[in-house]
Amino acid sequence: MRGFLLRWKTLGHARHFCAETANYADDFVVCRRAPADAMRAEVERMAERLQLPVDACKTRRVGEESLEFLRFRVGRNDCRMTGQA
Repeated sequence: MRGFLLRWKTLGHARHFCAETANYADDFVVCRRAPADAMRAEVERMAERLQLPVDACKTRRVGEESLEFLRFRVGRNDCRMTGQA
């Protein structure tokens, strides 16, 4: 997993996708605001090259719903004052 995360940054994917990663053990989350189809394809391609399994049950794109990761809620947050995301 460390090799994957290092390559993600050194190959410029974090900068290209304006994405941040959070990881714990063998799980990770890639966070970004824009649509994630190209980014997900790149993650899967890199994982395949490194022979890292990607769990299809855990892999998803967060939209209106959120997910829990390391006891933090990751997802859309609306401003209480304006109602905007």
